[in-house]
Amino acid sequence: MKWLRFAWLALLPASLAAACAAGVQSETNGDGGDDGSGGDPTGSTSSGTGGMLDAGPPPDAMIACDDAADCAWFNDTCNVGSCVNGLCTKLPANEYGSCDDGLFCTENDTCVAGACAGGTPRYCPSLDSCHLGICDEDLKTCKNVAGNDGAQCEDGDNCTGAGICNQGVCNKGSPISCDIFTTACSIGVCDPAVGCVAMPVSEGSWCDDGSFDPCSEGQCQSGMCVSLPINDGSWCDDGLFCTINDKCVAGSCSGDPNPCAPPENPCMIGTCNEFNWSCVAVPGNNGMACEDGNFCTGGEVCSNGQCIGGVPANEGMACDDANGCTGGTTCVNGTCENPQSEILMCSTGDSCCPAGCDLAQDADCLYWVPGVQQNVDPALLSGWSQCWSGTYTDGFPSLQNILAQCDKSKLLMACRPMGSPTYTLLAMGPRLDVLFDCGSQSNCTKQSNGVGWYYSSSYSWGFAPGGMPVNRSSCDYNDGSQQSPELRMCWHTGGGNINQGYRCGSNDLNGGFNWERVVYEAD
Repeated sequence: MKWLRFAWLALLPASLAAACAAGVQSETNGDGGDDGSGGDPTGSTSSGTGGMLDAGPPPDAMIACDDAADCAWFNDTCNVGSCVNGLCTKLPANEYGSCDDGLFCTENDTCVAGACAGGTPRYCPSLDSCHLGICDEDLKTCKNVAGNDGAQCEDGDNCTGAGICNQGVCNKGSPISCDIFTTACSIGVCDPAVGCVAMPVSEGSWCDDGSFDPCSEGQCQSGMCVSLPINDGSWCDDGLFCTINDKCVAGSCSGDPNPCAPPENPCMIGTCNEFNWSCVAVPGNNGMACEDGNFCTGGEVCSNGQCIGGVPANEGMACDDANGCTGGTTCVNGTCENPQSEILMCSTGDSCCPAGCDLAQDADCLYWVPGVQQNVDPALLSGWSQCWSGTYTDGFPSLQNILAQCDKSKLLMACRPMGSPTYTLLAMGPRLDVLFDCGSQSNCTKQSNGVGWYYSSSYSWGFAPGGMPVNRSSCDYNDGSQQSPELRMCWHTGGGNINQGYRCGSNDLNGGFNWERVVYEAD
């Protein structure tokens, strides 16, 4: 390989340049120098071509070449020597490849456009939060200097708050408060090893365990207020409606289940409703034999709260239709009746009444009419005695009190506007049927004396024409397709009381409060 110190030589044709280069070489090699000094017997001088090749070409040298091998002097990590038009040229190489820029304080250096560019700054870790790690290029090392003055730091003491950095030192923070651990049974103190702890005090003393339960009381034990049983076997109140006979047992107030007396309907059972604080009737005893109160039927069983499935019985046998003005009644196809004379209504002088039956004066004669009646004069109600009456503004009269006053075997329900001489509607039936507990079933009725009866102490009480469906929600509601709305009466109930909602011979709930509701009784 040859390099030329004269730029003009590069402009000569390649053959001439080669000859000139050979001439230069021949002048510097041989038996003697051109300055007259003696020559090296080996034919070379100390300043010959070999020495120049070892030093490499000067930066501005123009090197003639035949191929890339002649340009190897230009090869480095980020460049490659290439022969272009007979001259060596340095070209960028290994773009973005790894290299070393010779600086200690940079890392991940890469080749960019033929130069080794510095990468990311070298990471120098800090001793602690009050020092900064920095890189020293002159010393080729990482070192720590004080820093972060005023910043929070960890002083290593569990009994102080955060420390503060000051000239490389973490000064202790302020003492912490352990008051949160102070109770009637402990004092909050600080242990440098773990921090705040509760130190037990007042061991065995009584303390407030936060419970209002009369069956327990707090006592300090190992720094804690522990509930201990007291008053075992004594009376207490657990605050629940559905328990009775409450007493203290092992530190707790508990009682026996409230049995809830069964309703008069044998096909319903009493259950306790804690949410409403009341005993409610729900269907039960399915499949159990029951008595529907009709002598002329038998074989009834309970089904979903109703005593049903009876078939005609005692055909032709004498029976009592509970009407003092009829006689000779017998069982006919499941009904107690007088085939010769069906009694609709008896009044003084009617031919249907037996001799001596005076409805106006004879207490043995009872006004007994099947079906729902309209516009009835109270004077016709022979044999009946009024046991309760109230207006629709009377608040919430108790059903228990009403039924205690009206305790005979037959009941009559009536309603009318206040001041009216006649009852808008009335119907009568045996007590068990009038008080047939349907719970909250929407279509439940008890068919008796030509009337469909329903009752519930927490839903509604009333009647509809016999054989017609009802739509209780909770009163019998007219959805627009109801039959004979003028023959339906309903009183809202809830919580064992009669509420203010009602219906008396109207298409829907009555809108005013100037109405009267009445109950009669008879034996």
